[in-house]
Amino acid sequence: ALWISDWVTGWVGKGKGRLYRVFEPASLATQKAASARALLSQRFEDLEVDRLADLLSHADQRVRLRAQHALTFRPSEGEPVFREIIWSESLPRRARLHAIWGLGVLHRRVGANLDDLIPLLGDRDDEVRGQIAKLLGEAHVAEARPVLEELLADESSRVRYFAAQALGAVGTTRSLSPLAGLLSENADRDVILRHGAVMALVGIANREARALDGMAGHPNPSVRLAVLLALAKRKDPGVAHFLTDAPALAREAARAVFDREIKQAYPDLARLIDPPSSDEVVLRRAIAAAEALGGKKWGASLVRLAGDAHRVRAELRALALEAIRRWDDPQPRDPVLGSYRPRDPWPQSEVAPLLAPKMRGLLTATSDELVKAALPLLVHWNVHDHGSILLGLVASEDRTLAVRRAALRALIDLEAPELEEAARVALAAKAPKLRADAAGAMAKLAPRTALPLIQRALTEGSVPEKQAAMLALGNLRGAEAEALLADLGERLLRGEAPAEYALELARVLTSRADPSPEVRRLRTSWERARAALTDPVDRRNLALAGGDPVRGRKVFRRDGLSCRRCHAVDGHGEGLAGPDLSEVGDRLDARHLLEAVVDPGRTIVKGYGTEMVFTRDGRGHQGQVVEETRDTLRLRTNDYGRLEVVAIPKKDIAERRQGGSAMPSDVSTKLNDRDLRDLIAYLRSLRKR
Repeated sequence: ALWISDWVTGWVGKGKGRLYRVFEPASLATQKAASARALLSQRFEDLEVDRLADLLSHADQRVRLRAQHALTFRPSEGEPVFREIIWSESLPRRARLHAIWGLGVLHRRVGANLDDLIPLLGDRDDEVRGQIAKLLGEAHVAEARPVLEELLADESSRVRYFAAQALGAVGTTRSLSPLAGLLSENADRDVILRHGAVMALVGIANREARALDGMAGHPNPSVRLAVLLALAKRKDPGVAHFLTDAPALAREAARAVFDREIKQAYPDLARLIDPPSSDEVVLRRAIAAAEALGGKKWGASLVRLAGDAHRVRAELRALALEAIRRWDDPQPRDPVLGSYRPRDPWPQSEVAPLLAPKMRGLLTATSDELVKAALPLLVHWNVHDHGSILLGLVASEDRTLAVRRAALRALIDLEAPELEEAARVALAAKAPKLRADAAGAMAKLAPRTALPLIQRALTEGSVPEKQAAMLALGNLRGAEAEALLADLGERLLRGEAPAEYALELARVLTSRADPSPEVRRLRTSWERARAALTDPVDRRNLALAGGDPVRGRKVFRRDGLSCRRCHAVDGHGEGLAGPDLSEVGDRLDARHLLEAVVDPGRTIVKGYGTEMVFTRDGRGHQGQVVEETRDTLRLRTNDYGRLEVVAIPKKDIAERRQGGSAMPSDVSTKLNDRDLRDLIAYLRSLRKR
């Protein structure tokens, strides 16, 4: 059988989870299956030894394992049986293998001798040779070493693998030459075989610390790679020797040093910044190693790298700037792997004076990615010398939107004198998101300057601009700002406020600190009016307009909601429990969509209602009727997207009632007002193309 786990809404949630067992029903009706069931129902410990020996050849692995285990619990009788079967080449392979494994159990449990099995390393059956090699290695039978070394040239790759693994337990420096021969012949073609040889090298080096020193300069690159991997597994700083080897080995060495945190080798890795390595994998780790080391020396290396326009791509220079940005404000996760590696902050003085002369060049670089990486440094170090450059970046239509927005945010955070002009420029820009940022920036301006710009955005701006301007008004102080907010609040109470930013207006009205008496009165009236609403759709009606369909699509796809388990959109999703939503925006207006989410039982689409069925044993079922015959009722039940058809004999039914919608009634409780508004906007956007 195949077992499948389903976590439903994710690892963290309501504790819901399911296991499915998939099998072929016909296979259960065969003679072999019946025989196996009969055997497995017996107490194997009560069977005769000869019968257990015979069962080691059975076709069903479960039977063979039960027989093997039973013999291991009778060591005085089981050991002779195992030995006889192991040496009997005429018996089936499966019996001999179980005998080998059983004898291994007895060795660990009662110290059964295994030295006499060494001749079986020459058995005609390659799997027997391999399993004997594995067993002798696990048992540390040192006398087997010479034969195991010979098996490194065996015709079977499995035998070679097990022999190499065994040498990890019993090998010596004499085994290094045969292992090198195996690695040379393999030439990295079989990675499993290489792994076996690597583990052999690790085992030998664990017993003789400097055993691998002489192999680091081996002429064959496959051998050197295996030595490198063995050193990496041992976290041996000697792996740094390979940082200057051929490019492929240097890359693997960089991964070993940084990914395995071999900190003694970090300086060797960080030296590859200057001159910079041409391998991006290496250079990324060299940058991260320099950041982890700290100090003026490595800080200076990063600054030189950030300014090296001739030899280094802009994306990698940007990585150096990000490392400098984190110098005195480290993040707990490393920038390469995302592993948790907290460190102490380094003094800003180690890097700031060195980078300051290069900032103008970085801010005016042709690479937008490099400029975007440099901008946060101005804010972090509170540098006010480049306001005119930032204003130019905001105004430049040759720059990406991300750079223009980042430059505007830097002016906002620095409260630069150029902010007022930048806000005016951004408000006139073609990009709606930049205009929205400008509207949000108005709270940083003097009220006399900001208020006209806010009023203009509220009347002429795009929806994102209006929403940002409304939130900016919430942070603006002064009599004129209070008067404007009071006027908008009156319109909200009368139901006349623009719907696209009514949600932001309500938020500002109810959360404004130290409001005027008039605004306080309006707040109280608004809260009372909302509390008096009884219709669940009316209580969430601020979500009817102003949403972002792009964000709404992400809400729809959120695992915790399970929307896609029941609904399909453009052919994507399971779409069995609920109607197809591909063109729902053509069928329903915003209020009906909101109703469908907030109160799904109010209006049920034909064919998607449920029926409640109570049986005479006191159990209840709710689901959609998929089939009804004279004798049976079949319901499709829906447990947060898990669809299951239940067949109920009609003679067992005590009562049937009409149920509600198949959609869970608590979906909207998992959504805040903004998420709900965005979801409605997304559903409205689903129209026929």
